[in-house]
Amino acid sequence: MKVKEVNAMKKMITGPVLPVKEPTENIGDFVCINSWAGRTEKPCRIVGETPTRFKIEVDVETWLPNGWLQPGQQRLVPKTSVRRIHESS
Repeated sequence: MKVKEVNAMKKMITGPVLPVKEPTENIGDFVCINSWAGRTEKPCRIVGETPTRFKIEVDVETWLPNGWLQPGQQRLVPKTSVRRIHESS
């Protein structure tokens, strides 16, 4: 096979490359806590950010590994423990 034929076959197999739609609206953020009993996710708001952590605020009483976080309180948590949900348009 010639190079042009191979490239044409690759395009037919893979199809055209389409741009990915960017997330338009943030639906919500959840702080995730893993324990022996499983994974718990509680809703939160991100109010600040450092290079490695998010500063979150919660609306419901939430257990974190270093103690309870009451509604309205803020705490720094690792970025890996926050799950962000976006709505695609």
